[in-house]
Amino acid sequence: MTAAKGITSKSSLDRWEKGNDNLSFSKVIDLLYRIHIQPDEFLGSNTPSQLANLYKQSMIAYYYSNISALKKLAQRYLELYKDSPEEKVYILQASVASNFYEDLTT
Repeated sequence: MTAAKGITSKSSLDRWEKGNDNLSFSKVIDLLYRIHIQPDEFLGSNTPSQLANLYKQSMIAYYYSNISALKKLAQRYLELYKDSPEEKVYILQASVASNFYEDLTT
């Protein structure tokens, strides 16, 4: 529980660990770094390589509040999906970037 100090309350962390509450993405990332776990380790090795790549790009842009980079990533993958709708990975990649963008702009 000392890992939560300065990031979130012990009670919030406890509720999140039990699945009874949510933490913001940035708080989860801060907690992971505090306990020396990389986000991709936390997610596991089952993440497809394309999504893992976007996840890293989006995470960096989100962490640094780079709204324009998130918008460009979302637009790029939406355009790729428009050109190749059979490639479902593009819409997933656009969704990740879009969700981060929305979190920073609303």
